[in-house]
Amino acid sequence: MRCCAAPMPRCTWPSAPAATASPPMAAERRSPGAPRPEKTCPVCQRPFQWRKKWERDWDRVVYCSDACRRGTPRGRAG
Repeated sequence: MRCCAAPMPRCTWPSAPAATASPPMAAERRSPGAPRPEKTCPVCQRPFQWRKKWERDWDRVVYCSDACRRGTPRGRAG
Protein backbone atom coordinates (compact mmCIF):
# COMPACT_ATOMS: atom_id res chain seq x y z
CA MET A 1 0.00 0.00 0.00
CA ARG A 2 1.44 3.35 -1.02
CA CYS A 3 1.15 6.46 1.11
CA CYS A 4 0.55 8.88 -1.75
CA ALA A 5 -1.12 8.87 -5.14
CA ALA A 6 1.97 10.11 -7.03
CA PRO A 7 3.11 7.73 -9.78
CA MET A 8 6.40 5.88 -9.32
CA PRO A 9 9.31 7.34 -11.36
CA ARG A 10 10.36 5.35 -14.42
CA CYS A 11 13.81 3.85 -14.70
CA THR A 12 16.17 6.11 -16.64
CA TRP A 13 18.95 3.57 -17.29
CA PRO A 14 19.88 3.43 -20.98
CA SER A 15 18.99 0.10 -22.51
CA ALA A 16 21.66 -1.95 -24.27
CA PRO A 17 21.39 -2.16 -28.05
CA ALA A 18 19.79 -5.42 -29.19
CA ALA A 19 22.30 -6.00 -32.02
CA THR A 20 25.29 -6.25 -29.64
CA ALA A 21 26.61 -9.76 -29.12
CA SER A 22 26.95 -10.91 -25.54
CA PRO A 23 30.51 -11.47 -24.22
CA PRO A 24 31.73 -15.07 -24.03
CA MET A 25 31.16 -16.96 -20.81
CA ALA A 26 33.95 -17.09 -18.24
CA ALA A 27 34.69 -20.78 -18.92
CA GLU A 28 35.27 -20.02 -22.59
CA ARG A 29 37.71 -17.19 -21.82
CA ARG A 30 39.76 -19.07 -19.23
CA SER A 31 42.74 -21.06 -20.45
CA PRO A 32 42.88 -24.63 -19.15
CA GLY A 33 46.22 -24.16 -17.41
CA ALA A 34 48.18 -26.87 -15.70
CA PRO A 35 46.36 -29.92 -14.33
CA ARG A 36 45.60 -29.81 -10.61
CA PRO A 37 47.31 -32.23 -8.22
CA GLU A 38 45.23 -35.22 -7.20
CA LYS A 39 45.13 -37.57 -4.19
CA THR A 40 43.09 -40.65 -3.31
CA CYS A 41 40.99 -40.69 -0.15
CA PRO A 42 41.97 -43.63 2.10
CA VAL A 43 38.37 -44.12 3.30
CA CYS A 44 36.24 -44.04 0.14
CA GLN A 45 39.07 -44.66 -2.37
CA ARG A 46 37.84 -41.80 -4.57
CA PRO A 47 40.26 -39.38 -6.20
CA PHE A 48 39.99 -35.72 -5.23
CA GLN A 49 41.69 -32.67 -6.68
CA TRP A 50 43.53 -29.72 -5.16
CA ARG A 51 41.27 -26.86 -4.08
CA LYS A 52 42.16 -23.22 -3.44
CA LYS A 53 40.85 -23.73 0.11
CA TRP A 54 43.64 -26.26 0.72
CA GLU A 55 46.41 -24.15 -0.83
CA ARG A 56 48.50 -23.81 2.35
CA ASP A 57 47.67 -27.26 3.77
CA TRP A 58 47.72 -29.52 0.69
CA ASP A 59 50.59 -31.61 2.10
CA ARG A 60 48.50 -32.31 5.24
CA VAL A 61 45.17 -33.00 3.47
CA VAL A 62 44.35 -36.71 3.68
CA TYR A 63 40.59 -37.07 3.32
CA CYS A 64 38.26 -35.82 0.57
CA SER A 65 35.55 -34.60 2.96
CA ASP A 66 34.60 -34.14 6.60
CA ALA A 67 32.43 -37.25 6.34
CA CYS A 68 35.42 -39.40 5.39
CA ARG A 69 37.53 -37.76 8.09
CA ARG A 70 34.90 -38.85 10.65
CA GLY A 71 34.84 -42.36 9.15
CA THR A 72 31.33 -42.15 7.67
CA PRO A 73 31.87 -41.76 3.92
CA ARG A 74 29.13 -40.83 1.47
CA GLY A 75 26.95 -43.67 0.32
CA ARG A 76 27.18 -45.65 3.57
CA ALA A 77 23.95 -45.91 5.55
CA GLY A 78 24.50 -45.34 9.12
